Formats: sequence, C-alpha cells, structure tokens
Amino acid sequence: MKKLTYIVLTLCLALYSCGMTDVWKDWEDEGTLSTDRLKPSEVKEILCAAEGWKMTYKGIDFYFQFNDGGYVISDTDESILENKVEDGYHLDFKGADKVFLTLENAGALKYLTEGSEETLVITAYTNQKITAKGEVNGVAMDLTPVTSVEIKKNDDAKKAAIVARNKALFLSKVQTELYNGVIRDANGKFIAHYAISGANNESIKISVLENRVLTHYERTLTIGADDENGTFNFDAVTLNGSSVKQILYRFDNSAMSTDTKLSVGPNKDARGFFTGSSYKTYVISKNNSKGDAKEELWQELSWKSVGDIELSDRDVRPLVLCPGSEDAVWYTFFDANWTVKTEFDRIYFTKSKGYMPYGGADRIAEVEQKLTKFFAGWFHADGLYVVQETNGGVAYLYFVSPTTSNWFKLQK
Repeated sequence: MKKLTYIVLTLCLALYSCGMTDVWKDWEDEGTLSTDRLKPSEVKEILCAAEGWKMTYKGIDFYFQFNDGGYVISDTDESILENKVEDGYHLDFKGADKVFLTLENAGALKYLTEGSEETLVITAYTNQKITAKGEVNGVAMDLTPVTSVEIKKNDDAKKAAIVARNKALFLSKVQTELYNGVIRDANGKFIAHYAISGANNESIKISVLENRVLTHYERTLTIGADDENGTFNFDAVTLNGSSVKQILYRFDNSAMSTDTKLSVGPNKDARGFFTGSSYKTYVISKNNSKGDAKEELWQELSWKSVGDIELSDRDVRPLVLCPGSEDAVWYTFFDANWTVKTEFDRIYFTKSKGYMPYGGADRIAEVEQKLTKFFAGWFHADGLYVVQETNGGVAYLYFVSPTTSNWFKLQK
C-alpha cells in the first residue's frame, strides 16, 4: 500500500510540473476523507457561477471575475490607480478542511506595497460567502459575490480617476520635456520638428522637411488622455505621404508615435550635445558632398574656393572656412557666440567680425560676399532648432529655422 501511495504522489508531482495545476480534479474524491470535506471542484463551481467577487483587504476593495477556463480578471478600487490584471488561477486542497486558491503572480494584489498574497486558504464556502485567510500573513481575505453592474461601476470610476491622473502627468511632461520633439521615419531619418506653444499649450507648429523644402504648419492643439495614451490632436498634416492628425505618448513605456506609426521623440538632448564637451567638429560642403541645405544656400556653396565649412568644436563653435587654391588656403573664422533661451533645443548664433588667426591674404570680405544668404540663415535672429540623426552609420546635425525656410544639414 505504501508503495502504491508513493507511485500516486510521484505521478501527481510529475503532472504538476508539466503544467497540469489542477491535479485535484482526478484525486479529490480518493482516499478516506469524510464526505462533507471541502472540495476544490465545489469552490470552482461557486467562483465561476457568480458574476464577480469582492474582497476588502488592507482597506482596499479588490474585485475578481473567474471563468472555468482557469483565468481570473482582478482589479482594485480607486485607491490603486493601476490597470486590471488577467492571469491564471488554480485550486488545491490539503486534508478535509482546507482548499487553496492561488492567483498566479498575485493578480491585482501585486500592486500592494506590503501584505501581498498569492494564495488564499479557504476554510468555508457558500454561494454567498467564501471564508479565507492569506497563506503568508494569516489575515482574513473573505470573498462576497457582486453583480456585473457593481463591477462596471467600479471600472468606470477607476478609469475616470486614471484618465484624470494620466492627463495631469501628461500635461506636466509637456511643460518640461515633451513640448518640442522630432518625427522620424522607420530608418530614423528626420522628417519633421514639432513645437508646442501658448499659455495653455493651445498651438503646435510642425516644421516638415520634404524634398529638401522646409514648410511650417501652424495648427490648433488639443491635448487629451485616456487610460493608455496621452495625445496631441490637430488638423491633418501630411508626413511621409500620409495624413497625420495625432501624436501619441504611451504611459506604460513612454514611447511616442504618430497615428500613422511614425516614430516620435522629445528633442531635449540635441542642443546639449552640440554645446557640450562630447561634441566634435561637423562639416558641410557641396563640392565634397557632405551634408545638405536649402537649395539657394546649397548653391552658394558651389563656390569652388570654399571647400569644407567646419562647425568647429572650439568653445564658441565658430564657422571655419578655408578659401584659397590648391597652392594655399587661408583659415577664416566667424565666431558663433551662441546663446540659449527657454526652449531646450533652440540655439541662437550671433555673428562676429571675421578674423584670420594664422594670418595670410585677407579673404574675409570675399567670404561674406560669396556666402551672404548662408550667413543670413545661420545667424538669423530667430535662431535654429538642433536635431540629431544617424543614418547609414553616419552622424548628422540638422539646424532648422523655426520661422523661415532655411535649414542646414552637417555631417560628422
């Protein structure tokens, strides 16, 4: 008999380890326990027959909906503003007077900062009440039936509270880190820059770079939120061939995208990179096919004598030009004297008088004459937005005007 019992127990363990967590289905009627013992099958029938169950624990109301497929939806009241949980459950028994109800990963109880339980030890049950205690803490965790109407009422109240909380958090993020951002294609290529403005964040400007033409679109902005996303809503703007009316911010992972699945991200680090110690010189050159710019600015760079224009990593970030010939070039500097204001990705360059630190033939006047439009765009009073891009393993910096059609793309 002992050998038979050992074989049965071994089989039970093997089945349990293979994922058959309700082994009691085959064994709850075996043995010599009394006929009025507690049975997992009866508990499951009661749990699944009710529209839902309510448990008050740690001053919080928890709601459960069980199905006979082994899954349970659990939720809390407004005390914990987290989403409902769907996970598995299983039952077991020990002796005649205990049935164990285990919620995989603790269900919504996982949101508790202390006193969480995965397993309820049931000691009595009817269709009006299930008497239980937590297996770990031994605290009462009784369940009483509720209707679907009561569950929906809790769902609606909690969702409204979550939406209100999310919108407040979203508005706070808009003020600090999301008010300006960049829209990119699937390869990470820069498509557009957005900037939110107004006392109540009621306006959005989307600056679209398409076919080497920069166009600004001003739109009225409405900021919304639900239990999953914060949203920027505006009249349609065409981006990458599709009509875009919305930018979404996911609360669960902070990911941003348009309603057409273009990638979006805040642009709070680009200017800091450019003005910081990790920045290294970038260049622009039509003759050497480095970077790009608005067409009329790009054509100015056709001047054969100009070569590469460096945006130097020296402290004042000067433009460095080397006009000359194959026999001699002359280093000509124009300090940028950059300043910043409130927008985290906008920079202002103030042109200084050109100078030639290494001497030589004076080329300053010639440079200013040949690059009149280029300098006017670079040193415009409205400044430039700084945007980073890496494409094909090459790093670029865009400098995009917030008010004109000027833009520059420099290559590392």
